[in-house]
Amino acid sequence: MDSQSIFNQASFRFAARQNVSTPATTQPNGGAAEDSTMTSIDDDSSFQSRKDTTFSQKQGEPPQEINIQAPSNSIELTRNDQYRVSKLKALPKILAEEECDGLHGYIDQYSKYACVSSSGSVDIWNYASTDPTPITYTIDSDETLQKNSNNILPVLVLPSPGIKEPGLVSIDTVTGDIKYYEYVFSDSSVSMIYQKDNVSKRISLYAGEVITMYENIEPVGIVIATSHGRVILISLRDSAGKPNIQISNIISSSFLPFFRSKDQIVSIKGGKDLGHGTKSLSIITDSGLFTLWSVARDGQAIKIYETSVTDQLLGEIKDLYENDNITILDSHPLSTDTDDEQEAYLVLTSVENGANETCYILFTMVRNGDELMVFSAYRLTRYTKPYQNSVPKLYLPKPEMTAFIVFEDAIVLVEVTQKLEHSLVTNRKWEDVVLFRSGVKIIGTGFEDYSYEDGVFTNLPSVIVVSKKAGVLKIERCISSDDLKDTQQSFTSTSFTKSKIEQAVFYGYTDNNPLLFNVPENTIIEESEIEQAIISVGDELVGSKSAYLPPRLSSLAGHLELRLLKLKNLAEYVAVNFIHEITTNTKMKVISDLEKINAAYKIWSVLESYYYAPEGKQIIEFFCNSIKDTIGGESAVEKQIIENFFYYHVDKMGQFLSQITTRLLESFNQSNYSVAVLLVIKSIKEGAIDVETDIKNLFQMTSSEIGTEIPWILEGDLCFKLNDLHHSYHEAAAEFANSSNTAEVANHLVSLVSTLFFSFNQGLAFYTAKSLTKATREEIQRYKSVYESNRGIWISSLTEFNEMNAALQLAENFEDLLSLVRICDGEKDRVLSNGLDDTFVKERLDSYFEKFGYRFAETLYNYYVLNGKLQELLLGFPKYNSLLKRFLSSGNHGRISWIRNILDGEYFDSAYDLYTIANKADDLVSNKKLQLSVAKLSVLAQDEDQYNPNSDDILADIETGLTVLDIQENLYNQVSGLVHFEDDSDLVTETDRVLALLTSYLQKRSPIVNFLNLRKHLSKLLSNKSVPATELIDLYTLLDTKTPEMKMNFYQALKLVGTGFLSYSEKNISEILIWRRAILADDWKEIGNSVNRTPVFIKEKMENSALCITLLQCFQDDLFATNNNNRKIRLPDLEYLTQPIPQEEVAKRYGKNLNQASLASLTEQLDKEVQLIKDIMASFDFENYVKGIIGTAQTNSGSKEVVNYQTLELA
Repeated sequence: MDSQSIFNQASFRFAARQNVSTPATTQPNGGAAEDSTMTSIDDDSSFQSRKDTTFSQKQGEPPQEINIQAPSNSIELTRNDQYRVSKLKALPKILAEEECDGLHGYIDQYSKYACVSSSGSVDIWNYASTDPTPITYTIDSDETLQKNSNNILPVLVLPSPGIKEPGLVSIDTVTGDIKYYEYVFSDSSVSMIYQKDNVSKRISLYAGEVITMYENIEPVGIVIATSHGRVILISLRDSAGKPNIQISNIISSSFLPFFRSKDQIVSIKGGKDLGHGTKSLSIITDSGLFTLWSVARDGQAIKIYETSVTDQLLGEIKDLYENDNITILDSHPLSTDTDDEQEAYLVLTSVENGANETCYILFTMVRNGDELMVFSAYRLTRYTKPYQNSVPKLYLPKPEMTAFIVFEDAIVLVEVTQKLEHSLVTNRKWEDVVLFRSGVKIIGTGFEDYSYEDGVFTNLPSVIVVSKKAGVLKIERCISSDDLKDTQQSFTSTSFTKSKIEQAVFYGYTDNNPLLFNVPENTIIEESEIEQAIISVGDELVGSKSAYLPPRLSSLAGHLELRLLKLKNLAEYVAVNFIHEITTNTKMKVISDLEKINAAYKIWSVLESYYYAPEGKQIIEFFCNSIKDTIGGESAVEKQIIENFFYYHVDKMGQFLSQITTRLLESFNQSNYSVAVLLVIKSIKEGAIDVETDIKNLFQMTSSEIGTEIPWILEGDLCFKLNDLHHSYHEAAAEFANSSNTAEVANHLVSLVSTLFFSFNQGLAFYTAKSLTKATREEIQRYKSVYESNRGIWISSLTEFNEMNAALQLAENFEDLLSLVRICDGEKDRVLSNGLDDTFVKERLDSYFEKFGYRFAETLYNYYVLNGKLQELLLGFPKYNSLLKRFLSSGNHGRISWIRNILDGEYFDSAYDLYTIANKADDLVSNKKLQLSVAKLSVLAQDEDQYNPNSDDILADIETGLTVLDIQENLYNQVSGLVHFEDDSDLVTETDRVLALLTSYLQKRSPIVNFLNLRKHLSKLLSNKSVPATELIDLYTLLDTKTPEMKMNFYQALKLVGTGFLSYSEKNISEILIWRRAILADDWKEIGNSVNRTPVFIKEKMENSALCITLLQCFQDDLFATNNNNRKIRLPDLEYLTQPIPQEEVAKRYGKNLNQASLASLTEQLDKEVQLIKDIMASFDFENYVKGIIGTAQTNSGSKEVVNYQTLELA
């Protein structure tokens, strides 16, 4: 059955009269009541649920059609396909008064009248009236009761024949005074109760005894219970039908000798008619005593049945709860579809489950003969709060398919079956709850049975709630023909959660709605079910599929705005109720849905303006074709295609924007670029960016949380197309911008650049958070490459249009530190060139130092270094010297850091930096000498109190470094006179020329590898660049000794070895090579041939040999006498020198510059040097000659060292 039809008829007529009961002396907590003025929230025509259902009607069966129009006497507060809650328009003044307390209400479903007693009066009105200020019949307290007026319980009773208005019975719960008014008479002048036939009487109450509850079981009368356990029948008419109060005891105190003061009657319910003016009556006490009675109007009462149910109730739940105390709260007879011999009852109970949770259990009990047995037990799942001041009340309006349980702040609706079949016990029951806001104070409740007329339903089973301030509320249960046939319904937690969310979204966000739509406390719902419900509601809103939405409106903008409002409600509801139960993906889904609808709403205003504009035809066509490419081909007219997209396909907003941007770009039309920019601004900047931060804050999310589903603004490579759009628009803006539109162009650029930063950062965040597969890494690189190479361009486009503040803000927000530096430095140059004060720029830079710390400092310092602004680097920001020191100590900044160290008086650090630079840098020899010289001065400049313990070591190293540079400079001076540079391009030519002049002896030996290596070393030497020690040794020892001065080269080479710069292996090999080459520098065969050679000639030749000169200088400089093995030079021992050098040792010295083949060739060439020396040794006694030369050199040097000529070591 379509539930829309449930609420679709204005007139009401009713069937046979039934019973109504209300709370008596106990009332719920009150609070600040809600505003009584309610407004309709949605049009009924938009609600879609069940289809209409028809069925054949037989006597006693439901009607064929179920059709009730939305009543004109109510305002809808919420609904779903299971129930509806309305506020009845008729609101008497008494319910709106601020200071009115001690109210008791009563509902009469048959006359549609309600009454409220207060300290001053009793007010009666037609609660079904369409009049917001209904005619109210009032009786003042001085005409009824002179005292205890707050204890008055009003009861509306059957009217007299021919009279429409009901009668009134007032019961004083403390004194026992009873007054009966036969009917309410309407008088326009006085509007009061017509009293001429009132009847009064008093119930004799014992000391301390009060009336605790009552039940109207007319026409038999009214049954009341007292605190002493008495049950009394009040009959209102005599056998002739005239008003006459008669009081009869059904249960007296003496009748229950075992009745204890703690036992209280908790439920009195009238049952079925027994004939002859009698009715069944069920009574149950808090101790579990259940009795069944037959009562007649004349006061005759017969007990039919008696038993105790407590043990049975506990037996059903003993294994489920630790607490063995069960509290009986209420009961109600239940009609069954079995034989008349079987009777059934619902019993509502509670079990405490901790301090803040109560389990409410609804038992179904069946009586067969003398046995009353538990048939089933159902625990309520939607409400667990402990009750405080008002005991929960159980209602079961016909057709007795739904039990309504009224709590202080809620009403639970739970499915009831009349089929007492054990196969149905395990089926899950439908259950839901209506919650009230804290200000709603219930003062009376009643119910209405379903009814029908002429085959049409005219009323649904419902509960009526009379509340202070909120007025009269009606909670109706939707039923259909399937329901009446007791067809089992399908129900899931998801449907419950989804229903709650939908009701909150569509009804909850209005101040004057007294209902609360939060999920009840302690309700157990799986997180996956919550997420499924949230996603489902969002999808239905985005796609216009929600049953609560009208399919269309006359204004598409209005429809988009409505969906946007409801999605905002959804976000707020999720934040309040499920923030800790849902994943980031679900949060992002809600945000995405909201952004897409907001984007659509913003875009529509742009598109709509082109419908009737002369230039709009092309834009409309672009829109239409882009939509077709996005959602597939459609044959409808353009306007329908576009509108269908905005109604039903907004979920594809990202793909659509990618398509439309591409089309507008490919048109190569400047005005179309502007349209594209406007669409991007409206959809992404205003539609997404401007709301995402707020919603993420609402969801307690960080800006970096993005989920695992691709954000919609990344779909279709939209980011990259926006970058293309920026370039096209920026380029075109230079042409079409003028004085009239510059501000607009600038604003558009600001928004577009803001969108680009946001989109690319979201893309990088999304892919960085994913598992790093090859595809993910490629995407990260793609985004990063475009972002890093373009963000400076984006920012500069803003500065071109004088949008400095926007550029700075975006660069700061997205931490584009280099753009911040460029903008600030440009501003500083500008103000200084104009003779202005640059303080504001310094203050801004200070703020960036404070905010970004070293990252900003590093960016700024690198910028200064690259642009040669060393003064600003070293002196510009003394406050942040610690950051400058960190920067200068990292990377290759020693050329600068030593200056800062000297300025700070940190001389050792300055020396260390300069020494490090001199050793690392591939720099001019002159620069290195300067660096080492300043380093030496820095060490020497230290005060005693700051003298570093490592100073002596570093000073020695510095001096050694200077010695090495002097040695290189000596060689450079020898060969530089042979070259004539005109420009740098002559270096290769001049190098080859010097090699040709100085390698004649080397080339005779055909040392190809040696020759090639020498060319590299010589090129570096001629460039006056620093040459490594081993390479410098080769230059000294392989170049020809054309002049006497050049014979000192071997000494210079050994002096270089003696500096300690070489490794142990390099030192040993270098010594061998130097002595070998010093020997081979002269023609020893000529010297050794004594024929025709005088001793003077031989002596002269020996003393002028490179070997003797080298030995002489070494003795003079004590190179053989040092105790430092790393610096000590060995005397030339031919036996040692003629040993071949293993290839692996050769590799240690030359391997880094040679491949394997060249290394083998070089080893072979070095072996040839050995062979040449052996040839000399074979021609004469060369070994003794060498020892003689050693002795001569020592003697001539004046050395006092003693040489052991056998071992060739100093003694």
